[in-house]
Amino acid sequence: MPVTELNPQSEIVNRKSEEVVVSVRGLPKVVRIELAEYVPPYKLRLRFDDGHESLVDFAPFLSQSWNPAVQAYHDRKRFRKFTLEDGVLHWNDFDLVFPMADLYEGRIL
Repeated sequence: MPVTELNPQSEIVNRKSEEVVVSVRGLPKVVRIELAEYVPPYKLRLRFDDGHESLVDFAPFLSQSWNPAVQAYHDRKRFRKFTLEDGVLHWNDFDLVFPMADLYEGRIL
């Protein structure tokens, strides 16, 4: 995985990435994630190929989940080990999976 270290608390993952159809002004549009950057403590800045950027805060989701597999991602080192592979943003073989439309909108339901 090509990772560029920006500083001790920041990573960028730049890979051939996920393709998703989102609704923009009511019309479906296919977009891809071009870049995923870790932002401490539990955020990702995502840049899509249409120029749109989202800052997604995963902290509320992690705090509200009772699932032990999800709770394990309170460990920041583990949270930072996300990848963009086979068109999907995921952690550890799909422990965490989120709809791309939500990521595009910058919110996790």
